[in-house]
Amino acid sequence: MPKTNSKKQTNVKKVAKKVPVKKVVKKTVKKTAVKKATVKKTVVKNVEKVAPAKQHVVSFGRAFVNFFKGYFNFTGTAQRSEYWWMVLAIFGPFFILVGITMFLLARIPMATIMPAEMLIAATPIWIWWLWVIYTLWTLVALIPMWALMARRLHDAGITAHVLWISLLFVVAEMSVAPVSMILMGASWTWSVVMVIFMLLPSKLKDNKYR
Repeated sequence: MPKTNSKKQTNVKKVAKKVPVKKVVKKTVKKTAVKKATVKKTVVKNVEKVAPAKQHVVSFGRAFVNFFKGYFNFTGTAQRSEYWWMVLAIFGPFFILVGITMFLLARIPMATIMPAEMLIAATPIWIWWLWVIYTLWTLVALIPMWALMARRLHDAGITAHVLWISLLFVVAEMSVAPVSMILMGASWTWSVVMVIFMLLPSKLKDNKYR
């Protein structure tokens, strides 16, 4: 019996020499690392399915390009940054021109009591050319701005049919003279509602417009 035990021990030692412990440990570590990496990838994929990745902020240049690419595009979506960049591009020049015009008029003596014809003649011609250019710009941007609003509503998960209400108020104010206080109040209230809609974050999950 002792001889057989000694033979077994020598066989175990020979096997241990043939298969070093370090190699066994390395193989085990590699296998566990691969398993962990596979589990992580599976978890990330499942998380992305449940909660999609956040959108990147659209730059002004990209928003400007998308604005004219989607000139008649009332489908699809548009991010908040894409919408508000174009609001700045359309209304920013207006306030700048108003400020310049008021500054120039303030430098004209007796401007407050001067007839409109004399006031226009006394103002530098270049400011009126700037107003003409701005008016043309707003006319060109009119249709794509409505299209952009429709896409922004879709991005927030809201139907673009609400724009018909805005159009109804515009037509009512243009056709009714004088405009009643009730109509004006309702129009301003709806304008505030539309601003809130445009400020809503993108609805990435369960959005039928995507």
